Amino acid sequence: MYDSRLPIIRERLRAMGDFRRGTSDSLIYDATLQAAVRTFHQRHNLKNHGIVDAATRAAMNISTAKRVAQIRINLERMQWISHRLPADFLLVNIPEQRVRLFRNGRAVWRSRVIVGRPSRPTPEFRDQVESLEINPEWTVPPNILR
Repeated sequence: MYDSRLPIIRERLRAMGDFRRGTSDSLIYDATLQAAVRTFHQRHNLKNHGIVDAATRAAMNISTAKRVAQIRINLERMQWISHRLPADFLLVNIPEQRVRLFRNGRAVWRSRVIVGRPSRPTPEFRDQVESLEINPEWTVPPNILR
């Protein structure tokens, strides 16, 4: 594929550390650039298809100041959640859509987990687990059935 925006995309990926080799002025979407886009997708928890779609462009265009603000907010949140954690705990990483079980401070199990969406976000809390249901009975919601 040829596109006049590819040199800009290469430079943006180079500045973020995802694109490390090759020329930056080429108008061809080559395997090297695709690998860099995949690395970017993986780092930003995007669909890793190697395509520079609208979600990829939006993530690439987030300013440094906004990224720093996101990191500050997340560090504050993590400090609140992780304060005096016991040696054994269960952690649901909502953005990553993963759950991990820690025993003696080491991750011993992990799995994917279903989380909410912006219109119905997953609540964030810290509490003691009293029960856990694995593979609960589930019926297809009407919106999926339609």
